[in-house]
Amino acid sequence: MKPARHDVQQFHNALMAVIQSTQRARSKGDASRLATLSVIAARSGCSPKAISEELSFHPSSVTRLLQSLEREGHVRVTPDPEDGRSCRVELTSRGRTEFGRLQEIGTERFSLFVSRWQAEEVRTFTRLLAKFEQSKIEATADEKTSAKNWRQRRKETAPKGTR
Repeated sequence: MKPARHDVQQFHNALMAVIQSTQRARSKGDASRLATLSVIAARSGCSPKAISEELSFHPSSVTRLLQSLEREGHVRVTPDPEDGRSCRVELTSRGRTEFGRLQEIGTERFSLFVSRWQAEEVRTFTRLLAKFEQSKIEATADEKTSAKNWRQRRKETAPKGTR
């Protein structure tokens, strides 16, 4: 049975509350450092602009974070050989250690959030979050295909001279 509209509204409201509180936390202190190091670890050699876009952080915030991380020896910033106006960022071995340390702090924090849950509830929630993310990816792809097909049909049925 498909979910009722009310069920989807309740889900949406709950998810938006979680996203908003997560965004507030992510923009502060260790959480912003962890988020930044996470992007760099996943995409070594990325640009500050890519980091900014991935995290939805203001570019100046990313610049300040990277300057701090570079001073501390966690990242190496080198000129971009393809674009003299930009640079590339990669983790150092010290940065990988810091990334691991911050991940452990995050895991401990999340352990507090679910400390009254049963292990099966955590596994179920994790499975459902992954399923939801996959559904988003598929729905987005379907929307893009549908929009592309609609534009193509409009082009094919448009009177000559307006194509």
